[in-house]
Amino acid sequence: MQPLKKALFLLIVFALFELVAQGVFANLSRTTTYQNWFTTQFKKTDGSFNWFYGDKRYHPFLTFESRQVPQVEPPDEPETFRLGLLGGSFAEEFANYMKNPKGEAQLLEILRELGTQTKFKKIELLNFTAGGSKQPRQFMASMLYFERANAFISLEGFNEVATLNLTCAPIDWPLQIHHYDADLHTFYQDLAGAIRNVFNFLKAAPFASTKIILYFTSEPLFTLFERLGDMHWRATWNLPVCKNKSAAELEAFQDRSQIRNIWFKTLIKQHQMFSGVHKTLYTFLQPNQYLEHSKVWSEEEKEIFSHGDPGLPPIVAKEYSLAREQFRKMSQKNPKLVDFTMIFEKNRETIYRDSCCHIREHGNDLLLQELKPYIKKAILNY
Repeated sequence: MQPLKKALFLLIVFALFELVAQGVFANLSRTTTYQNWFTTQFKKTDGSFNWFYGDKRYHPFLTFESRQVPQVEPPDEPETFRLGLLGGSFAEEFANYMKNPKGEAQLLEILRELGTQTKFKKIELLNFTAGGSKQPRQFMASMLYFERANAFISLEGFNEVATLNLTCAPIDWPLQIHHYDADLHTFYQDLAGAIRNVFNFLKAAPFASTKIILYFTSEPLFTLFERLGDMHWRATWNLPVCKNKSAAELEAFQDRSQIRNIWFKTLIKQHQMFSGVHKTLYTFLQPNQYLEHSKVWSEEEKEIFSHGDPGLPPIVAKEYSLAREQFRKMSQKNPKLVDFTMIFEKNRETIYRDSCCHIREHGNDLLLQELKPYIKKAILNY
């Protein structure tokens, strides 16, 4: 009888606590502080957990590989056109967009528009992207997956000129590449998974009390998660970590002209691999908000960008302009290098969702419309 009384007592205490919490949360959720927290800290924490643990697996050559990538060669289906997507997190988010019903419907619409010009009845997008990666990872991925896709498109540029070399690793290494140790990775993934499970429980629970707990614990959980990430990188790289330095301070560790040269040399080799074959590779220089005249910022975007690292915009503005100039010169000889930096030039809506380079669903809508003619050419060329 004693355990029953204890259980009943705890139930009453929780009910009273929940009743008080409902009143507190009703007032808290209406405050500007809470709304700002939800759009910044909560989404940052939620997205970080999913990135590290949810949709990727480790790869000995590519650092990370999407769980969407099949582990065996796809079956021979003559009526299915497989489009491989390469790139960093900008491309990765576009792949996620293309995997939802809206994106899949747009792909089918491309085939309908081609009609009898093609034998294909279905398009399947293969996600070969990995957030934070840069060349030569895209080159390596296109070699490894060459036989799996009928054509490839690569969305890249930002990481090659702007991403911070947080580990002070050699500049010719793909960002985030590290020594592969399956047991060590599993250990850190399990720890990250435990933190994520606590966070997801708090997020999913229907109680006002858990929402309040989530409000006060999301930042400590994120800090714990980041420290876990640092431990993971230290263990796998065994290199000096520069993570706590600002963008301006990190300039001392990087020669960006060398980074650009590695990028363009790799691009040339990657496209040479596709010359003379019936498969097409298009490389698109992705847009970025800090490139001069590339977009008129909305008031919401101005607010979002104001919370970013102040050292990053001038670096991107300078380096992206230099990269774009060289990219456009190369595109005169290779029409499969396409400059997309100005696709949002006349758009005054809120397109960007963070201070890096990532775009909202509407931005992906517009991006897909720009890509459609090239996807059609790739299908007809096969």
